[in-house]
Amino acid sequence: MPRKLLIILLLYLLPGVLTAQIMVGAKVGANFASQFKSDFTVPKPGLMFGGAVMVPIVSGISVQGEFLITQKGYREYYKGKEVFDQLTATYMEIPALARYSIDRVNWGYSFHGGVAWSYWSAGKYQSSIDGSNIIVEDYQFQQGYDNDGYKDNRNDFSLVVGAGVTYDNLGSGILAFDLRYTHGLVSTNNYQNPPADVVNKLNKTLTLSITYFLFL
Repeated sequence: MPRKLLIILLLYLLPGVLTAQIMVGAKVGANFASQFKSDFTVPKPGLMFGGAVMVPIVSGISVQGEFLITQKGYREYYKGKEVFDQLTATYMEIPALARYSIDRVNWGYSFHGGVAWSYWSAGKYQSSIDGSNIIVEDYQFQQGYDNDGYKDNRNDFSLVVGAGVTYDNLGSGILAFDLRYTHGLVSTNNYQNPPADVVNKLNKTLTLSITYFLFL
């Protein structure tokens, strides 16, 4: 019975997918990142940019895939001690999202959710111990386990939720404004033999973005 229902569902959805107007868009935005379960709690600003493809399935429902370059990391300033620490972690990220849209005249509303896989490709570390002389250096990845049994975990898997508005009175294009929260599920550190007091630090990012879609 489940198999028959699946076949019926596919036959129902397939004509809509084949005749759907696929949209592609360029995306740019601003991140405010920090790490869950970390002492570094100050939101760190960063950039996000990339592209998106949206495929309508049925009225109001579509799937959206993206390829993004996004900056995460952490930032902290210890007032009174004049100590500053910041890590800008650049990730290549591929979200896969389901999107529900409500269309109005010229304007529309949308909600989306899904998952994202990302790879930590580069990092920039900044620090200061006197509040003025800031040291900037490339982050050196710990590829293999060191003497403490530690190495960096460069892969991440995240949950994504968000909402936004669209404006379609732009000729052949659609402008989408989105607010998105991405919560990492994989710790940025990896211990061969985790200490009893180890804290698994997870990326969390709030993103404001603009995407300009065109119909193919």
